Amino acid sequence: MKTKTLLTLLLVAVVMAASAQSNETESYLKTVLKNLEAIQSATYHVEIVGWTPYETAPHVIKNRYVKEFDNPADTTIGASFIQLLANDTSRIGLAYDGVARVMVDDDRKTLEIDSFNVDRGVPFRLVSPPFYNYTKNIIRYILTTTDSITVEPQESDTTLHVILTIHEDHNVEFFGKAYKNPFPPMFGNDPTSRYEIWIDKRTNLPFKYLREMSFNKNQSTVSNPVFNKVKIENFSVADYFPADYEIIDYKERMERQKMQRADVMEGTVAPDFLLTGTHGNQVSLKEIQSEVVLLHFTGIGCGPCLLSIPFMEKISK
Repeated sequence: MKTKTLLTLLLVAVVMAASAQSNETESYLKTVLKNLEAIQSATYHVEIVGWTPYETAPHVIKNRYVKEFDNPADTTIGASFIQLLANDTSRIGLAYDGVARVMVDDDRKTLEIDSFNVDRGVPFRLVSPPFYNYTKNIIRYILTTTDSITVEPQESDTTLHVILTIHEDHNVEFFGKAYKNPFPPMFGNDPTSRYEIWIDKRTNLPFKYLREMSFNKNQSTVSNPVFNKVKIENFSVADYFPADYEIIDYKERMERQKMQRADVMEGTVAPDFLLTGTHGNQVSLKEIQSEVVLLHFTGIGCGPCLLSIPFMEKISK
């Protein structure tokens, strides 16, 4: 009887300690959210790293200098921003002003303007929010959501590392507010979404996040932030357009490409080729013309392509 009572007391103590820790974490995150909401503008350096499934080495590492602005007039993410090359802050890498997204192709010397007038079949604009806007909306979600989530805080003397796991039937993405991806998880993969945020206790502000899905993951780490020194009234993306770059419209390019694909690819005869097989053998199209030939083009930067490989192997048999 005494043993049973002791175990009960221990269990109650554990539950009470966990509850106290949860309340303490929630209270601290409210402080962090308040600090994030006070940021009207920020300039900072950011390292952006991306991985694809099955790869341990990142497929992309970018260093950028960012100007980020709170923009309540933008109903998408509530922010405007420009990414400049870290080693040459006169050169634009990516921008969003609340109306259009500007994508840069330095090889072709083009600036592509996407005004989001093409239906992509999703309830959000595909705009990757800037760092402080992004972490602000994730923390707000933690504090207010009714979704099934798990929040795991890991604390050191200088850092609070918050691990958010979202247990929903669709991946949850943050474009301003949280959206459940309208499409089912890719190729039947796990729909669990995972976000990690590292918070500096000295400033009570995030300095790193990691976003992880079954099909890819990416991480951003900021340094040397300066807050509320630049004004959105003085911000114009066009000021950063290189004079010798051609400006093209995203919608027009997509329509042109669609026509080109229909004109060039459909009904045409495949050109002959000679390729080296996986065992060093030479394979030519002429030698296999009596067989069904499937060409699958992929790369380490394409998560959905990699996820399709088991299916491709299955149908090849």
